[in-house]
Amino acid sequence: MKSGISRREAVRGGLLGAAGLLLAGDHLGSPLCAAAESAKGKARSVIQIWMWGGPSHLDTFDPKPQAGNDYTGPLNNPITTNVKGIMIGELLPLLAKQTDKYSIIRSMTHGINAHETASYMVQTARPPGGRDVYPSVGAVVSLFKGYNAGYKGLIQKLNTLEHAMQGDAQLAASEEAGKQAYDLILGDAGKVFDLSQEKDELKESYGRNTFGQACLVARRLVERGVPYITINSRGWDTHKQHFQIMRQRLPQMDRGMAALLQDLSDRGLLDTTIVWWTGEFGRTPRVQWEPPWSGGRGHYGRVFSAVVAGGGFKGGRVVGASDAKGEEVKERPVYPVDLIASMYELLGIDQDGKLPHPLGVEARVTPTAAEGVTMSGRLKEIM
Repeated sequence: MKSGISRREAVRGGLLGAAGLLLAGDHLGSPLCAAAESAKGKARSVIQIWMWGGPSHLDTFDPKPQAGNDYTGPLNNPITTNVKGIMIGELLPLLAKQTDKYSIIRSMTHGINAHETASYMVQTARPPGGRDVYPSVGAVVSLFKGYNAGYKGLIQKLNTLEHAMQGDAQLAASEEAGKQAYDLILGDAGKVFDLSQEKDELKESYGRNTFGQACLVARRLVERGVPYITINSRGWDTHKQHFQIMRQRLPQMDRGMAALLQDLSDRGLLDTTIVWWTGEFGRTPRVQWEPPWSGGRGHYGRVFSAVVAGGGFKGGRVVGASDAKGEEVKERPVYPVDLIASMYELLGIDQDGKLPHPLGVEARVTPTAAEGVTMSGRLKEIM
């Protein structure tokens, strides 16, 4: 295997979202500028582990061994962890040894079963279908941690005005951000993707696969002061051959994520880095044995799991619960806005802060109940 992930592969494969690319080159290897940091927030960076397609909560962090074969399939032997009373899926033995570092939210819910709209809801805290398209968590974090961000399509609109508005400070900042992004891909700043600088033993511990090495690159980006990194892990939309795919993908996830948590902790970075694991929804608790699925799991937004670690989140805790078969929220529903607002608080981002809007319309960092967004409150029990 190559010693690192090429910069083009990293961008194409979703290791970095647009927000992660918009960093100043002279921030690499140096602390974030004082103006970018908040006196209140403990967290400085976020690593989002995005499980594209939606991972099964029953096969990962919310096992239901008593529910029977129609729900567990062959994965019916959950394992104990290093935190008494917490059990997780049998294919996650390395993460079981790191449970004291993270908390599991077993009552995530939004009720949406479509990929695009659920992804939007989980990453913006807003319901889909409104007049405005709101920025994702990564864009908001980048904006308030000192980097450029904004609404989708805004940059393209600004580009059309580039020559008509010479000397405009906002346009100049946008252009500079673009140059920095290209430098990250093609220039000296992109050396952060060169894993030949890491010891073979450490690279091996992350796993010699795309997910594992992406986790290692994410740690390197955190060290360089990047405020938001997305690891985009595909292949979790398992309508067919679900259990065969789980036996391949879960061990890779287990190894890479466990190594990331340990490595961040060993380097003193976990205290200031939020690690956020989730997909857009879970998967149907009842296995779809019937043709044409023949052992698959469908989309499921009524209840699913998320994992958070570091940056001020406590470890070794479980928030909420699903029912005996993982089909409904049993206690303490957690909506996307609850989790996102909690992360913003730990990052020192003002919940009532204003977002830039291309039409000058007032837009807040987090929505309110008055806007029709369902919420239960921030995750104070693990903060």
